[in-house]
Amino acid sequence: MPRIQTFVSNKVLEDIDALITERRQEGADEMSSFTSMLIELGLRVYRLQREKKESGFSQMEFNRHILDNILRTRAMCTEVMRMCALSQEVISNGDFDIEELKKSVADFSKSGLEVFFHTDDEDSDR
Repeated sequence: MPRIQTFVSNKVLEDIDALITERRQEGADEMSSFTSMLIELGLRVYRLQREKKESGFSQMEFNRHILDNILRTRAMCTEVMRMCALSQEVISNGDFDIEELKKSVADFSKSGLEVFFHTDDEDSDR
């Protein structure tokens, strides 16, 4: 196997020494394979991080979108339940206005999103 020499900070050296001391107390003899394993793990983590950056997927934006849809659905269900409780006379008299309902749902969603995503009027027209 090839041999690699590299310079590391004192903190990294102390961490590796502490791990090796732990392993020796557990009865392990081969420390070269242990440090090789640490390097392999580091490479895997590095590759995964690069893949995440290249994928263009934003977990935060996804979470925001899901929460927005959940809040809108909740508000709509509340309004539908309210409508079901009303008599046909009240609905025909104009107590129910679709534009007012849309604004109410949008306001409810916006206030729910602001709890987690502090933004200024962004995506308020969804």
